[in-house]
Amino acid sequence: MNILSGRSLAGKYILAGITNTTTSEETSITYPTIDNAFYIALYNSSGQISQYLSSDIFDSPLVSVEFKLEETGCSDFTLTLSREYASLIFINQRIEIYLFGETSPRYCGYVNQRGLSGTTTDTVEIAGYGYYGKFEKIIINKTYEDIEVTSAVKDLIRNYIAGKTGISYNSRKMVSTDFTLTGQQFAYATASDVLEDLAGYADDYVYGVDELMDFFWKPRDTTVNEDTRLWVGTHFTTFEPEEDMSDLVNYFYVKYGEEQDDGSYYYLDDDSNPVVFSDSESIETYGYYEDVFTMPTAITETDVIRWAQNKLENTKNPTFSAKLSGFTLDVIKRNIKPEGMAVINCEDGTQYEYQVTEVDYKISGDDGITMEITLGNKPDRLDKYIRQLIKAQDDADAFADLSDSSDDE
Repeated sequence: MNILSGRSLAGKYILAGITNTTTSEETSITYPTIDNAFYIALYNSSGQISQYLSSDIFDSPLVSVEFKLEETGCSDFTLTLSREYASLIFINQRIEIYLFGETSPRYCGYVNQRGLSGTTTDTVEIAGYGYYGKFEKIIINKTYEDIEVTSAVKDLIRNYIAGKTGISYNSRKMVSTDFTLTGQQFAYATASDVLEDLAGYADDYVYGVDELMDFFWKPRDTTVNEDTRLWVGTHFTTFEPEEDMSDLVNYFYVKYGEEQDDGSYYYLDDDSNPVVFSDSESIETYGYYEDVFTMPTAITETDVIRWAQNKLENTKNPTFSAKLSGFTLDVIKRNIKPEGMAVINCEDGTQYEYQVTEVDYKISGDDGITMEITLGNKPDRLDKYIRQLIKAQDDADAFADLSDSSDDE
């Protein structure tokens, strides 16, 4: 079987030529990049690397590799293997993907779907997700009162999530907010939904699990990422910018987790009228785009107001996005992550500045390593709409439970 069992000792880095740089303070070793080289580390159940799949072995079982990085960290991946190697990778196995001879992974995830031996197809697919995907399968029952948002997140990660997922809590990747929750009640909610709700009270924060399996919670980086200051025709060939108002909402009401005198859960004013959250400038520009948003975990007016103000800020304008592809190998080697702002200079002199939100890699024998980047906020995909429908039903159930509880009292 063509699998490496000890990469650094197998001679690859020695043959590539290690550069040993010595200073008066420290000795550092720099490995040169290797065009179109990659390897995948496979972990056993004890958390140790047991095998490697590599591009530099003869008759490699790997046909292709795809993986995605999003603002929540490592997203989904797919490995395509020759069918005779179907039993090589097992379910729930941890994998890491390394490119260009780098010593730190660009991706870390776990297997949640695989083809089995005996298939009549020529290849089998192994699919999985980054470790943030495990948050979907953790149930949280917790009430937070008079606690800063990041402190609540720290409690969730350290006491409810890390031990069940294997991720690491790293205090250096946790940044405090300027808001103290006055009342949040989570009843049988998934950890991912709880974090999504808590992020609604932070001022434009991103969170997730990175390639080192560290959880992060921090403000969105709005400075220019110099690795993504790019010119069409020089650094990449295809640029597709667009504007979309599918998700625009500039006038809405809020239902929350505190029953009102009229038996509803709408946030009301002193005259028992539902409070409207709106943006006059957006309404004047685009007209009325109305909705009702639900936040059943909020149980105080202070939290409702904060959440609604952040929601309005994120929905009152159209979204701008772009797809980039056809990158030169030099740009792919830069290890671009979904962080910071990209500056795109077009051939006609137009310049765009967008948030970097997604980086997709594909590796195959025919094309080598290729990359696509998504900038800005793309309209939600169908799977996210389905998830929103499920969450809407969960919210409705939560309100029903709240109503039943009040009736019992």
